[in-house]
Amino acid sequence: MNFKKAFELLGKDSIFTEWSASHPSAFTAYFFSDIDEQLQLGPWQIGLYDKKEDKIAKFIVDTQITYEPLAEAFKKPGGIKKLDIKKAKISAEEARDTVLGLQKKKYVQHLVLKGFLILQNIEQGTVWNVTLLTRTFAALNVKVNATNGEIVEDQLMTFFDMSEISPSTNKISRSTT
Repeated sequence: MNFKKAFELLGKDSIFTEWSASHPSAFTAYFFSDIDEQLQLGPWQIGLYDKKEDKIAKFIVDTQITYEPLAEAFKKPGGIKKLDIKKAKISAEEARDTVLGLQKKKYVQHLVLKGFLILQNIEQGTVWNVTLLTRTFAALNVKVNATNGEIVEDQLMTFFDMSEISPSTNKISRSTT
């Protein structure tokens, strides 16, 4: 299902309209979907950020709409930016295909298993933030401009690069490079 259609369906849902009325400061923060082993998109999770409560509510739009109550917001300093879905001219499928094209050209040895994508407003603007998990124990993260489809940034990280365990302390430390 197209993410805009999912948003339209959500807007007509009685649970959502009641929730929105009781959370007037909330705004759309993101759209999230899994990418399965056949590289197909799953149901849409739509996150709404309530700035007053500094929490996110999640609505899952599938054959039915489900709601997950307000929970702590995972965010960087500076807060969560409002997502204007009108700026997203590129579909989720187009963003996925752009990333798969890049993977086949630049990261050919890293065969894709599955992944996920997020439409969000971050430092680079409104982007499809796509992460593909590979058979080589790596994560390919690509940010695609949601307005024009251009690749803004791409990065491949192996799981071995992401953290290392110090043998003397048994503590996990995260690499910042």
